[in-house]
Amino acid sequence: MTSAPKAFISHATEDKGFVIPFATMLREKGVEAWVDQWEIKAGESLVDRIFESGIKEASVFIVVLSSTSVTKPWVRDELDAGVMRRISGQAKVIPIVLDDVEVPVSLRHTLYLSVPENGLDKVVEKALQSIFELDSRPPLGVPPVYATATSLPRVLPDPIDNIVFNAIIDLHLHDSATAISDRSLLQRIDETEVSADAMNESVEIFESEGRLERQKMLSGNWFITRIATSSLLAALASRGLDVKGLQMRLLAAIVNNPRQAITSFEDESQVVTRALIDSLESQGLVKTQMVLSGQVHIVGVSAEATRRVRRA
Repeated sequence: MTSAPKAFISHATEDKGFVIPFATMLREKGVEAWVDQWEIKAGESLVDRIFESGIKEASVFIVVLSSTSVTKPWVRDELDAGVMRRISGQAKVIPIVLDDVEVPVSLRHTLYLSVPENGLDKVVEKALQSIFELDSRPPLGVPPVYATATSLPRVLPDPIDNIVFNAIIDLHLHDSATAISDRSLLQRIDETEVSADAMNESVEIFESEGRLERQKMLSGNWFITRIATSSLLAALASRGLDVKGLQMRLLAAIVNNPRQAITSFEDESQVVTRALIDSLESQGLVKTQMVLSGQVHIVGVSAEATRRVRRA
């Protein structure tokens, strides 16, 4: 069984009105509080009992500071002994302030407890936390989903932006999702703990960066009407799709059959195939025409496209 911590309480006789209730409450909580009137019997040496039995055996030195106690040579001597034990690592020093007293120089860098500010009960509670080295910090909760979503593709560096943009990509990859509403996006990220305000902030940043285009309604709601091709392909690459290889194989297929109509390529969705073709067109490699069926008609292939395929 672990022995109870021993706390020596240095104080002036005039402050016993605080010291006795304070020490009593400590003892009720398992601290062997050492107070002279309880420990020193008639005929015993004050010096021996205080310095040899009291201070020397204590693991905690509590000094009660008041306008009266700081004038007492006896308290100063006890404080010196307590500070020396702290310096040698033998005891912890806990100052307790009773009134508007000037804290001694040796204690000015030590966090003290204030009775006028906290009251007796709170001072006892804080003293116990220090004596037993209790952790008063609130327990750690579960991290937000966006901070621990390690399985989520790392499309963007900011964790909230990454969640929002991945959700946009997921919705966009469904061929039926011609436009993405703010409500559908919020529903998509509902379990991620990302707020509506944070989502709106991310989308506004995406828009300013040219990653997407929106149509805003008078009601304040909005729809994402377009995802920039470069942003979509970069996101797909982050998710593990071999975008460069796929695009080169698509270009080869187009060069070999330049007048074809394309709906999808290598089992990729219509959205992904369209993004690959748009990228080729933006590089000046092909010319296309979109028809209502969703097919893309190749109407032109550049010499550069033929050269790239030949050199690949």
